[in-house]
Amino acid sequence: MVNSESVLPFTAAALSVTLAFAGLLWKRNNLASWCFALGMLGLAADALISGSAMAGNDFSRIEQIRDLGLEVKAALTTIWLCFSVVYSRGDSRDSLRRWAPLLVLTLLIPLTAALIFPHSLIYARTLPDSDEIWLQFG
Repeated sequence: MVNSESVLPFTAAALSVTLAFAGLLWKRNNLASWCFALGMLGLAADALISGSAMAGNDFSRIEQIRDLGLEVKAALTTIWLCFSVVYSRGDSRDSLRRWAPLLVLTLLIPLTAALIFPHSLIYARTLPDSDEIWLQFG
């Protein structure tokens, strides 16, 4: 069920996908364009996950969606760092090669934390006086 709070993330997802395709179709197709498109598609996925969580009111479903959202955010860090490393550089391949160890670490460390501690990073809680569900960092 779509409610007023979930419209904005779904709109953001649609616009992110549009920007991803526009970035690929723009003047030239290089590594920076692909990193930008992947980053925008990742932001679209994150927005869809957030919108789905806001649209739902089932406690267990929100916790499952929350775990998926953490994994997507973990990958987004690496994608945007990769874009930053290759954008506006004449030696983008060499830059990428030099930064490769750090890029691997920025992917593995948060993703490992999200997978090893799936239920202890963020908790879904219900407020005592209402039926509202809040997310709390643990």
